[in-house]
Amino acid sequence: MLGALLRLYSYAYELVLALFLFCISVVVLIGGKHQLALPMLPWEGASLTYWLFGLSLIGIVVTVLAILGRLRILFPVWCLVVAVLMARGMFLSPMYYTGGADQFRLYVLLLVGALLALAASLTLVPKLRR
Repeated sequence: MLGALLRLYSYAYELVLALFLFCISVVVLIGGKHQLALPMLPWEGASLTYWLFGLSLIGIVVTVLAILGRLRILFPVWCLVVAVLMARGMFLSPMYYTGGADQFRLYVLLLVGALLALAASLTLVPKLRR
């Protein structure tokens, strides 16, 4: 029961994040002006838009496949990629926080959410299940 609730959380977290980033990248692609600024990611300009589009599309596909019970082993790998990109970008990059304590708190909560989703996704690994 607890494992199912944790998996539901991880599916929801990853799907909402991927859909949000997908929508942002589509809006930028339609607009044609690649002025998107996400300093926590290692890309800039048009390459940022294309990477964001591609990665969010991969996130949506991997999450939906996991929900449908197909290729579930990819989901923990995807959750690890998301958590590493977030940790690297938010705390190990030259990005600075202009929003003060509230912005920092939001980033910490986003990272904690990603780490919890990663931990919950590990219930899909066959050897870790009971």
